[in-house]
Amino acid sequence: MQTMKLKHALFTVIVLTFSLSFYTGPSNELEGTWEMVSGKLILPDQTIEMPRTEFESAIKVLNKTHFATVHQDTSTNEIYSNAGTYTLSDETYIENLEYASVVEMIGKTYYFKSTIDGDKWTISGPLKESDEQGPEWEVYEVWKKVKD
Repeated sequence: MQTMKLKHALFTVIVLTFSLSFYTGPSNELEGTWEMVSGKLILPDQTIEMPRTEFESAIKVLNKTHFATVHQDTSTNEIYSNAGTYTLSDETYIENLEYASVVEMIGKTYYFKSTIDGDKWTISGPLKESDEQGPEWEVYEVWKKVKD
């Protein structure tokens, strides 16, 4: 009887260990690839629509902890990119830039309001750090999840 209990316990441990070896932690709604549908960069004296031309596109790729954004204008061969870590807490999306085409943005943290509705993700908010002085630039972006 003792041997049977030991075998059962050992079997349970092996099954749990095997099962947990495939567990990668909880996923979140942001994980995956997103394509920009529309956006606005609202400056003190003007509003810039994004994409500005039919030749522009942008994608944002997110895993559990990191993001990377690439914006390309094929008519001018311009590429803008940034990447770093992110967190999502309730309706707040926070980007910590570790890499950026605009060098002055490296090391900065940006806070955005975030809403997800099906395969649409909207982020909006000031394009500056919360304690940074200077002109208030606002960003409003709508992204659509790319199907796997």
